Amino acid sequence: MFCKKPVFSLNGISFDVKHNEIFGIIGKNGSGKTTMARILLKLIKPDCGTIFFNNHNLLELKGEKLRGFRKKIQGISQNHETALNPRMKIKESLKEVFLATGRKAFNEITDNKLEAMLNEVGLGKEHLNRFPAQLSGGQLQRINIARAIALRPELIIADEPTSNLDVSVQAQIIHLMLKIKKKTGMSFIFICHDRALISLICDRVAIFDEGRIIEIKSIRNTKKRSIDNAL
Repeated sequence: MFCKKPVFSLNGISFDVKHNEIFGIIGKNGSGKTTMARILLKLIKPDCGTIFFNNHNLLELKGEKLRGFRKKIQGISQNHETALNPRMKIKESLKEVFLATGRKAFNEITDNKLEAMLNEVGLGKEHLNRFPAQLSGGQLQRINIARAIALRPELIIADEPTSNLDVSVQAQIIHLMLKIKKKTGMSFIFICHDRALISLICDRVAIFDEGRIIEIKSIRNTKKRSIDNAL
């Protein structure tokens, strides 16, 4: 009888992310990068292992503790066009994030608060009453970033957030993320396939290959430091 050898999307990976760090993850398609991101966001469940965040094993969290965790770790998807409900205005999509804080706090969110969220990512109140189809790709990704940082999480997982954008817009989004990091002290896991971009903005990088981490290395880049200092 012929038995297929089991295939593991991820196998024996281990890494840590420090406070106010951009931890890069790079690897070819199918190396397990997005699977890892979805596990960290508790969108899928691993077969085994542990994930510790602030000394709590995320895989054991349930109920109120799980809801509390979701405020502290947020994600930014590469698919900016499908990340928002096309039938909801931008103001509704922004306000929806605050359901995680409870119905009372959700009901107290004003248009002024939503406008401030947009200002933080370089947009204005004129975007509040628009639908996603009325915005450009770069504007949509700015909205997704605004949603991700709204609850002031400690960690943001950005899964190739610039891959479907024009080159000039990619630079704007990267610059925005670096400004947010400097202003808030948030940590980022930045998933990307562009080695030059990883080297430019990340503090450390893990190299994925066939579901394993083959190397974790620090990045010492003069150009990166000059960008940080310019923000």
